[in-house]
Amino acid sequence: MMLALWLSGALSVAQAVELSAGPMFEDGYRPGARVGAHWDLQTYDRQRNNGDTTRHAFSGGPDLATYVVRGVHWSTLPGGTVAWRRSGARGLRLEADIGASLVVQKNLAPTYTIEDEELVEVRMAGRLKWAPTARIGVGLTPTDSRSWGLVLRPSVFVESRQNGMRAPILANELALTWSP
Repeated sequence: MMLALWLSGALSVAQAVELSAGPMFEDGYRPGARVGAHWDLQTYDRQRNNGDTTRHAFSGGPDLATYVVRGVHWSTLPGGTVAWRRSGARGLRLEADIGASLVVQKNLAPTYTIEDEELVEVRMAGRLKWAPTARIGVGLTPTDSRSWGLVLRPSVFVESRQNGMRAPILANELALTWSP
């Protein structure tokens, strides 16, 4: 209850609330979704030679991503990102961000061990892992005339496996963004 109240209050004062969903790829298709809220930490406007003004913003905030490898595992990535965003007067947006997430991974397939020459199912409550992230994006930003935007974000999660090796997860997100 308290978390829901805090989250609704935080989203109401956010400068740009973002919702994104898209396919994630690594050794096949991974369906996934991502949702986040960003606050402008620092902004400045720059006058260009042709008279247009571009806005540069440094922002940050929490985000939550999730994806499923069918029949193997389901992962949830709560974390946060900091981003640099450049938007033009006509609404073109370029962005880059880095972040970090804690991966909570739950096995979907049963795991077994052999005890006294019998198969015994091992109950897995879930594993915790660390996953740094990086994204770039290009698209349309919310402007004075419209409160929504659409951004394509190729991104990379770097996740550690059971054997300790790190593996990149490449994702393509199509983010719907809006400003309250």
